[in-house]
Amino acid sequence: MTGSRLSAALLLVGVFAAGAATGAVGMSQYSHRQADARQQRGPDEYLQRLTRELSLDETQHGKVKQVLDTYAPQMESLWAETRPRFETMRTELRRDISALLTAAQRTRYEEMIRRHDADRNARSSRARP
Repeated sequence: MTGSRLSAALLLVGVFAAGAATGAVGMSQYSHRQADARQQRGPDEYLQRLTRELSLDETQHGKVKQVLDTYAPQMESLWAETRPRFETMRTELRRDISALLTAAQRTRYEEMIRRHDADRNARSSRARP
């Protein structure tokens, strides 16, 4: 191999390695943001996010908390009313997607659903006092 071909090959390997490293860092940051977003659910987490992102002062924080507390029973009531329809639709959606998959994909999909449901249940129990 001539010097210029060796240099070109090394350059190509270097560019590939740099791209892989950049992709890995990007995916890591994306995963962390997704995890943060999943944790930012529920009225307490929402209030914390508003306080942090909007730089609410103590007075604003207290008033926003009052607003959230005022609406919480109505929101819970609405969700209790709507949840059965939502659960039925989600079950149907999952069934229809599952029907399109191969056996191997279906197994992975079912595992993905179990993880998602476990995460949602964990968030749910953290959001309730």
